[in-house]
Amino acid sequence: MTACAVPNCFKGRAPSSKYCRPHARRLNSYGSPTGRPIPRRWLYHHAARAKAVLEANSGHPGLHQATDELARLLGSSRAQAVSGRIEPGSMHLARLAAEGISPVTILAMVAGVALYDRENERALRSRKEYVHAIGRAVAGLIPRRRLASRSRAVTALGSLMVDRYAPLLAGVVKAVADVDEASRQRAVALSAPLKTP
Repeated sequence: MTACAVPNCFKGRAPSSKYCRPHARRLNSYGSPTGRPIPRRWLYHHAARAKAVLEANSGHPGLHQATDELARLLGSSRAQAVSGRIEPGSMHLARLAAEGISPVTILAMVAGVALYDRENERALRSRKEYVHAIGRAVAGLIPRRRLASRSRAVTALGSLMVDRYAPLLAGVVKAVADVDEASRQRAVALSAPLKTP
């Protein structure tokens, strides 16, 4: 029996895989055989912060362009699903459109993963894990009864989001970092020792 390809794992490989069953399952679920899920509480916390930034900048031309483009993408994916010819990444977009998930909510979830990655540098160790985490977070907006999480479709969705909206994500991450820094400076100023007369 050949051992799993993950270092220090001596379990036998699963059929047609170079990993054992648990590591093959993690590869399918998280984009890496050693990947782990983003804790839902943290993901929603970061997504709420990102959504606040996006809503505060509702007049931003880049945000208008991104939401309009994403709305068109949702509509065309839904039309493809109705016709029966749909690509892997578009499958989840069609489901998001059917559930009425807004483009701002989708962008907030994508930015939430970017914020999580900024605060937890070692959690998503590769671009593949990062892209898969974004796809999984966006696909997670679909109610569970409708979600069929295929690894290729989730990765394709994450790749689409990263490739199209990376500059906007960087702006959201910078805005949240600026707010965090201002809060930290305020806390330092408030806790500075007072002089005695």
